[in-house]
Amino acid sequence: MRRVLCVATMMAAMSVLGGCPPKYGPYQVSLNLDPGLKENNQWRSVEVDLVGVGDHERAQWESKSIDEYFSSGDSLRADARANGQAHTLRFSSADAAKTLTRNDPIWKNWKTKQNMFVIADLRWYSDADDAKGLHRRLIVPIDTSRWESGQAIEIAVRRAGLQYKTEPKPEEK
Repeated sequence: MRRVLCVATMMAAMSVLGGCPPKYGPYQVSLNLDPGLKENNQWRSVEVDLVGVGDHERAQWESKSIDEYFSSGDSLRADARANGQAHTLRFSSADAAKTLTRNDPIWKNWKTKQNMFVIADLRWYSDADDAKGLHRRLIVPIDTSRWESGQAIEIAVRRAGLQYKTEPKPEEK
């Protein structure tokens, strides 16, 4: 009895002091090209990378130039693809929608990642205000407390950049 009481007391203390660790993903992630990206009634080819990023590497990914990231031979992109951290979606004239399913194997690689960086190669639409690619990079929290259970994450790929179609819940403080 004394042992049970001790274990119960320790469990209660842990829940008050530390709580349960957060859980991350998986989600269904849908990306749709905006009709404003059509030229001569055709979709332009667009590449979008979904990258699982931990908090310890977030600053590196936030400061990365998107033009540099999509340049040939970029080491950060090559490493992310080689180690299973990045998943590339290629849109072409035939398709305007892509989905990363919640069953995709990439989620196993991201199980300890706190964020999914969505990075779009929209260089032909960039402007001086977007020199670092701020509108071509969307940082999506993948903590399960930020999304309704079973909710799909929907993102629009627009001329002006990436935009949530479904918003995450505010961060708990």
